[in-house]
Amino acid sequence: INSHINETGRLQAARFHERYKEYPFSKIYISELIRTRQSIELFTNNGRQISEMGALDEINWGKFEGKEFSKDIKDEFYHILNEWNSGNIDITSEGGETPRQLASRLRTGIEEVMDDSGMEDILICTHGRTMKALFCVLLDIHLSKMDSFKHTNLCLYKFETADGRNFDMTLVNETSHLKGLKVI
Repeated sequence: INSHINETGRLQAARFHERYKEYPFSKIYISELIRTRQSIELFTNNGRQISEMGALDEINWGKFEGKEFSKDIKDEFYHILNEWNSGNIDITSEGGETPRQLASRLRTGIEEVMDDSGMEDILICTHGRTMKALFCVLLDIHLSKMDSFKHTNLCLYKFETADGRNFDMTLVNETSHLKGLKVI
């Protein structure tokens, strides 16, 4: 769903910006969904270069998009998540995107990012499921392990690479800048 961030999200975004505004990100990449732009908009006030990439959009949940989380939807949703965790990464809801399709899209996007940014420090702002799949892609981990990565909105994960192909995760779900705020 292409929704706006709420008041909690705005406070979290302000705290994230305050903590990382001096970090020398050469470029910032975001999804095409409005909430990522709103999450980093304070960085644009500092003249940072922003690139929107559809490859970073949240996974398409198909028939679940925009629906209330009813019992039937919840049951099917958790069935799909359980299938993914069991290794069946080719299942999805009707009209949705599978983890394998998401990972393929992310691989293409990361190649574009690496070609565009080289080895400079960059910031990527994306969404929960997309982020988890991206971590699997970067670390060459099977997509069935996506849910082993925990995250908080406006947290920071840090990856380092010497060659643009092999990545190490050096910071995990950093949220010290959110201390005292409701964390979602």
